[in-house]
Amino acid sequence: MGGLKRLDGDKRRLLSLGSRFDLLDHGLASTVIEDYRKAGILEPLWSGVYVVPWLVDGRTPQFAALSSLATGAISFRSAGRGYSLPVPADDQGLGIEVTVPIGTGGRSFPGVTVHRTRLPLEIDVVEVDGLRTTSPARTVFDLASCVGPTVDFADPVACVVLEVDGRSWHSTSQAIGDDRRRDRAAAGHGWVVVRVVADEVALRPSSVIDEIRAVLVSRSSNRAA
Repeated sequence: MGGLKRLDGDKRRLLSLGSRFDLLDHGLASTVIEDYRKAGILEPLWSGVYVVPWLVDGRTPQFAALSSLATGAISFRSAGRGYSLPVPADDQGLGIEVTVPIGTGGRSFPGVTVHRTRLPLEIDVVEVDGLRTTSPARTVFDLASCVGPTVDFADPVACVVLEVDGRSWHSTSQAIGDDRRRDRAAAGHGWVVVRVVADEVALRPSSVIDEIRAVLVSRSSNRAA
């Protein structure tokens, strides 16, 4: 039990170091790991990933997923739920979603879906309750690809959506109706939609930026109060 006791003192550290390789690095021999598994002290969660049953909590699968995907970060719907964002139901059985940089290996396995990105990942990773997680802005960007109609820009802190309306895309009755439905849906979740005409951005960009900045400052202040 000596090796396991050295890990017991920090529950979070144990759950984030649940792979077989990490347990070996922390002094547990292969025979000891197998003895603990047979005794129910260590329980396989996935292939090569173990947990201690009495230390399991709601975050255990996410810690275990990151143990298997060391370069990854909790992302998409899984990250969105961590930020209390409105995300679609997991009707495809994706489980925990993790994004890894392309070329670093890692593949999906039961309970975990791996996304690969060519965009820089480290600059968009923060720690949320001990878990490597994509930042709020990156999470909203990722979710835009899987929640149906997308928005042009969004600030998840101020809960502001910015839409730039061009004539070719927003002039028909159908497009106008779709825009208004999305605006109502956003309002229902506490978001404010700011719309600017594309010509405005081209003709007076500084004024448009100042107006948008004023909205963001006001919203951020009101939400912090």
